[in-house]
Amino acid sequence: MNSDDCILLTYMHCPLLHVLQTESEYPLFEQVTNEFIPFLDQIESKKLIGATAVMSCVCLNALNDEEFNTRYAQYLHQFSSRQHQRALTFLKKWNGSLFSACKYFFQHDMMECIPTTVTNAFVSTLKTEQTLNLQITEAIRVFQQFFEKKPVGFFIQQGEYTHQVDMLLKSHEMRYTFVKSSTDELKKSPAGIILFPYPKQGKQVEEGTMNKASAVLDLKAKDTLGFQRMQAASGTFQYPLDYARDIEFHQNETLALYGATKSAEFVSENNQLFISTVQKSEAMLDFIDSKHPSVVNAIYRQWLLLSSSDWLYNFEKVRDEYERQVKLFDFLCHEENPRMDSENSFLSGSSFLYPTKEIEPAALSVNQYKGGLSILMLAWEFPPLVIGGLARHVFDLSRALAKAGHHVSVLTTYVEGLPEYERLYGVHVYRVKSLQPHHPDFLTWVNSLNVAMALRGLQLGYKLSFDVIHAHDWLVASAAKCLADKTDRPLITTIHATEHGRNNGIHNDMQQKIHLQEEELIRQSSSIIVCSDYMKKELITLFHVEQDKIAIFPNGIDKQLVVDAVNERLKESLQKKYNFRKAPIIFSIGRIVYEKGFQLFIEAAELFKKKQIDVQFVVAGKGPLLHEFRTQVSEKQLDKYVYFIGYITDNERNQLLQACKMVVFPSLYEPFGIVALEGMVAKKPTIVADTGGLSDIVSHFDTGLTFARGDTLELINCIEFLLKNEKTAAKISENGYRKATTMFSWEKIAIDTSKLFQHHICQDKKRREAKN
Repeated sequence: MNSDDCILLTYMHCPLLHVLQTESEYPLFEQVTNEFIPFLDQIESKKLIGATAVMSCVCLNALNDEEFNTRYAQYLHQFSSRQHQRALTFLKKWNGSLFSACKYFFQHDMMECIPTTVTNAFVSTLKTEQTLNLQITEAIRVFQQFFEKKPVGFFIQQGEYTHQVDMLLKSHEMRYTFVKSSTDELKKSPAGIILFPYPKQGKQVEEGTMNKASAVLDLKAKDTLGFQRMQAASGTFQYPLDYARDIEFHQNETLALYGATKSAEFVSENNQLFISTVQKSEAMLDFIDSKHPSVVNAIYRQWLLLSSSDWLYNFEKVRDEYERQVKLFDFLCHEENPRMDSENSFLSGSSFLYPTKEIEPAALSVNQYKGGLSILMLAWEFPPLVIGGLARHVFDLSRALAKAGHHVSVLTTYVEGLPEYERLYGVHVYRVKSLQPHHPDFLTWVNSLNVAMALRGLQLGYKLSFDVIHAHDWLVASAAKCLADKTDRPLITTIHATEHGRNNGIHNDMQQKIHLQEEELIRQSSSIIVCSDYMKKELITLFHVEQDKIAIFPNGIDKQLVVDAVNERLKESLQKKYNFRKAPIIFSIGRIVYEKGFQLFIEAAELFKKKQIDVQFVVAGKGPLLHEFRTQVSEKQLDKYVYFIGYITDNERNQLLQACKMVVFPSLYEPFGIVALEGMVAKKPTIVADTGGLSDIVSHFDTGLTFARGDTLELINCIEFLLKNEKTAAKISENGYRKATTMFSWEKIAIDTSKLFQHHICQDKKRREAKN
């Protein structure tokens, strides 16, 4: 097995029971001396490169604890063997802190570190979002607090994986994990998490010690060496994300292959008793909200202790102690004002379990929105139903608001095969069937959808008591106005585009009806949100809206959805599929409609062909003009210069963004232009038409290049300039990336949006009080 093509996964864990009892630290110290320090020494001497270490919260706290390190140094002084003296020298070199060495190696890319669940719980047995957050969200927070660096992967005990875990890891922007499956192939979960096969069981690791077991994975050779002792592994390995780049895998696999994997060891009577106890205590966490925060925090800690699988290493020996801990948990849950005494010192915060005394309740409580707002959003499109940019905007904004602690409900169109209700990234999504789903008249279909939305919204309103109604564009206008009126709550509307702007005027009866609906929706809204100064001016001109009524909040960008590992095989398969040449690729993506300006590419390609400049325009997306543009390309014999490739997946988009020389967006009308941000985040020089919101994003010769709307010759000049001036192109790319990732954060947009909501909720409350 060639180590250059493998992953070395090393699992570091301090059994919780032993770090809670200092009198049993001898085997722990032996393990640190014989295995852990040699492992770190190999990394420091660069004899071991590319190792990935899994580090639990308990392990991190032990290695960082001053008293633990002092006791360990005292232990080493008792022995004169070469191994003990080398360990003592290593400890002194790092100022008596083993964690300092780990942190330095991780921050300087000498090894990869990833967290695991707080106390080695079996996640497939956990039933609530709250307890999954306690084990996973808290572990990620503690890890980041220690290392001052966010992890990119997460390790789960026994390789257990469920849909809830998948969604939770994605919400924390984890990129990979390890799961038990029936195959050794690399997969992607429905949420886009890379799934490595969980290492098979190797030689037994001694119980009750600091476990440093390692596994070697070589998926290319389909060879996996299970977890086993490795005294001093050496060689060059690959970090998981680097390894995944060269492997082709399927995206959006169902979790049926993995399921809620359960280990065979669950069969024993003791294990069944343990799981039953954990689940009973888990259910009690729903009834502790009224207690003092310090007591709630102590209950969380005690539950984490109870749910640790470490108890199962020798359950018969520790049964009495476990039952005592269960009684302490019950006592804390049922007593009105439980007293913290010395016997319960673990609960008071002085343990290895956490670096801080407080668990962050905002990250843990299933009822975290209690201090936030109850928001109802209405949007006719929502992923996976994506027609334009509106769906992605609502998805990202709702997710950011939910993450900030608000209760967000989204009413949207029903999609065949999807549940009518589901919770995605903390957002409650309700899909509604139109009362006339197959009606040929578009406006009639929209009206019947609005009736269904209004009825469903009223049902939800009785139960959830919304604070604000947030509508997105005219397609949900009737339902939004009805709900705001019936619930007596403020209506805030985001206008993403106007019918006048899309068509460069109002030209027929249908467009006039839509225009009037937009006007009425704007008039009845307490406030209007737009994404650019251009859109604000457009609304003032078209609808005579007061300036103070309009707020400008730009669209955001989630760079994790754009910047992904480059998959060389997928790049090659795309090249073969569309027969791309080796000429520079000029990439664009969007709905294939007139206002996106893609017709300019056909004109530009003709001129490039005449000038014998070899380039190829690649345009992704679908729309009513797709067939017409393809026909024009064929008739003009530009098949090797212009490719209208139709719909592509996000992963394919990412590969094309990485493969292209530049990105171009020639829109004739563009309220914002989130696609331009995607190009900038991918660190590609970006050319845009000087129109709409695009001109707010891209500054000429700073963060990109701009050209006059509809001017093909100016577009050609911009392309030729970037082709001839690679250094300037690289500088523009860096400037664009910096602007896109710092100024267009969904977290900031969510804060600004919630402040606007709160302002109008307060104003509305004063109005109702005055009315009464």
